[in-house]
Amino acid sequence: MNNELALIGQHYVVSWFAVFTAAGCLAGTILACIIRALQKRAVSDVLIAVTFAVPLGLMLGRVYYCLFAASDYPSVWQMLWLPNGGYGLLGGILGVFLAAALAFALFRMEGFGELLDCLALGGLAAIITGRFASGFSGSELGYEVPFRLFTVYNEEKKLRVLAVYELDGLVDAVILVVCVCYWMVVRRKNQNARTGGLTALLMLGLHGANQVVMESMRSDALKLGANDFIKSSQILGVCCCVAALVTCMVRVIRAKGFHRNDLFYVLASVCCIALGVLAEWRVGKGDYVIRHVLMLAVMFALGAITVRYGVAAGLAASSVPRADEAPVADEALTEDDDYPVAEQAVPDDRRRSYWIVRDTRQEYDE
Repeated sequence: MNNELALIGQHYVVSWFAVFTAAGCLAGTILACIIRALQKRAVSDVLIAVTFAVPLGLMLGRVYYCLFAASDYPSVWQMLWLPNGGYGLLGGILGVFLAAALAFALFRMEGFGELLDCLALGGLAAIITGRFASGFSGSELGYEVPFRLFTVYNEEKKLRVLAVYELDGLVDAVILVVCVCYWMVVRRKNQNARTGGLTALLMLGLHGANQVVMESMRSDALKLGANDFIKSSQILGVCCCVAALVTCMVRVIRAKGFHRNDLFYVLASVCCIALGVLAEWRVGKGDYVIRHVLMLAVMFALGAITVRYGVAAGLAASSVPRADEAPVADEALTEDDDYPVAEQAVPDDRRRSYWIVRDTRQEYDE
């Protein structure tokens, strides 16, 4: 596809990729604002956080890319010149998190975890648009495959290769639907519990599992030096998925105790990671499609376990009143109340004032 949309002057080009990516960021911001409004929080919090997230996401995304692809830039100036392209998605996600923390600290917002949920769902919508926009830039392509589904014709290599960006975008769309449904269910079932941040954690875990598979399919993935075995995004993706799973699992075990089923899921998660590493190691030794189908299956199982514990953690959260919900005051004691029964629930100063009023009434009657 032709990526050039318009030419400004003689040196600046407006690309289709940039237009669709900007549209995705706008759609993600709108979705985040809708979620924030449903949380009954200030929508302006999202707009402030996005103002910080755009520069920080671009900067850290570029830093992440330059760490593993410094050879693509002949000079430091080329690294600093952002229109040249080259960004790492996980670095951008880190930039969004830091932007949320910075905005929360400076503007004294309410509900940091809830703000992360908004930005996670909105950010995932932007990521999906950016994935499909990669079809204009010619990036996120895989190796030659013997079928035509999810493939494009590579003019340079004269081969039909896998369109990884299409698969990645579809899987991310499924993850977005799962996370939105998760947020709605947890909020409806346990509105007064402190469940803020769980949706963002689930999104990060599922997206990390997805990255393990997609990075293995790409022919232009960022590698660790000259290593062809495992990619940088795969390591960080597994870490994100394991962190989300362990956090949710710990919350469930604290609330309900440890059961034999938990041991089974722990062993199943370890087996999934081990099989994924084995499949990645065997990718370069033939059976390209079969190895990736195996990797996709085990990462799907790991994601399913993460969803299972994420839902359990959301539903098992203790019903702690939120900061914006004032506690209901206890009813005042009357003369007819049974004091020994109410003694455990009434503070000392309340009991003291009750007896003062009672003594005053007795003196008045006399």
